[in-house]
Amino acid sequence: MKRAIIKASGTQMLISSGDVVFVDKIDEEKGKKVIFKEVLMTINKDKVKIGKPLVEKAKVTCQILSHVKDKKVRVQKYKPKKNYKRIIGHRQEYTQLKVLKIEG
Repeated sequence: MKRAIIKASGTQMLISSGDVVFVDKIDEEKGKKVIFKEVLMTINKDKVKIGKPLVEKAKVTCQILSHVKDKKVRVQKYKPKKNYKRIIGHRQEYTQLKVLKIEG
């Protein structure tokens, strides 16, 4: 089983072929393929390739399954004795990816 550490939307994640992962929203249509070329490390059974900083000629191919939103997070600002209170809501958008192939 091949595994890799990739850099996707500013975060590093360990993935293996066949995994379903969530990353920050990618502006592509459902069903399209996305290629990540920022591969930091690949693992193939006993062979480990560590990039300096990236592994050469390595890429990860993923397919977009869906676009989803996370639960709402409520953020509150409050200053005592000043009659100031603000409540703001935020829902983070994610893209669900299925890892098809790890090369390199």
